[in-house]
Amino acid sequence: VYGTIQKELGKSMDELFLDFVNEPLATASIAQVHRATLLNGQDVVVKVQHDGIKTVILEDLKNAKSIVDWIAWAEPQYNFNPMIDEWCKEAPKELDFNLEAGQKCICELSVFGVYHRVSKRPSLTGC
Repeated sequence: VYGTIQKELGKSMDELFLDFVNEPLATASIAQVHRATLLNGQDVVVKVQHDGIKTVILEDLKNAKSIVDWIAWAEPQYNFNPMIDEWCKEAPKELDFNLEAGQKCICELSVFGVYHRVSKRPSLTGC
């Protein structure tokens, strides 16, 4: 995890965090989440992509596409190409944490929008 963070951000852990908890809060197929404290004292969670997962996912999609193509050839009534094409288009977006962060901001603004008529002070100023 430390190596991935340092490689991606170009700084040592000491240059980034006062504290970083090695034990993940949660782990899933693409990434894991760790508790940390920034140099300014702010507590954060850090989402770290599993090393090599992009290659694995893209290879799996390529293999799935080959199987779907074969099925469509052998049994034309079972054409799953539209489905696999959509997966091939959308799955790589799951690996883009910058896109995810942007979507989180859009979601927060949609869900927690500021209603100035019922609030004297905005409770959400942005992302």
